[in-house]
Amino acid sequence: MEFLMKRTVYCFVICWFGISIAAAAENGHPPALFVFGDSLADAGNNNFIPKCSARADFPPYGMSFFGHPTGRFTNGRTAIDFIATYMGLPFPSPYFDPQANFSTGINFASGGSGLLDSTGQVSNIISLSHQIWQFTHFASTLVKKNGGIAVESYLSKSLYCISVGGNDIRNYMQNATFQNTTTPHDLVALLLNKYDQYLSVSFNFFLSFAHSFVCEH
Repeated sequence: MEFLMKRTVYCFVICWFGISIAAAAENGHPPALFVFGDSLADAGNNNFIPKCSARADFPPYGMSFFGHPTGRFTNGRTAIDFIATYMGLPFPSPYFDPQANFSTGINFASGGSGLLDSTGQVSNIISLSHQIWQFTHFASTLVKKNGGIAVESYLSKSLYCISVGGNDIRNYMQNATFQNTTTPHDLVALLLNKYDQYLSVSFNFFLSFAHSFVCEH
């Protein structure tokens, strides 16, 4: 059962990345890359979170490519880094990095997070729902600074990547109480429903932006 659940999630993520990159490539190189998710995508956000216990700030993390730990949960680059290179963009900087340049994208991912807000909270990480709030706050601030028309063009041409779900399944596998109250089928349904909710929230956010662009124009 564990193997099948993991395989399903990984296949979904791979297919999603493939479709997103192919679509972006057809429309030319995007101006920015925005990243959400867990440790498969985190580029160092957790290092800036006080009392966060899910960190990758020590060797051998980062040693094979960067020569030092960067906060990535790998000894080298993440899949996001390879996607950025393929799209002709620099690696998106962590949202919490005070010296980062966000003109070509932001990495909001936090290692340990999941689709469920409860996932990873014991480690004091940033939930996916809060990552999405961070993005909407950033976009709203950008509009006030540069105007809606310019920001609409910038955001609509950008690439968005989400890597999430694995921690929810892992926590389920390690929680006997959760397993006794929720079947694997119900868990998958729950996670898909949460994912759909996040996409709807993001979509509605862009719709509200579109309305403001029309009013502004």
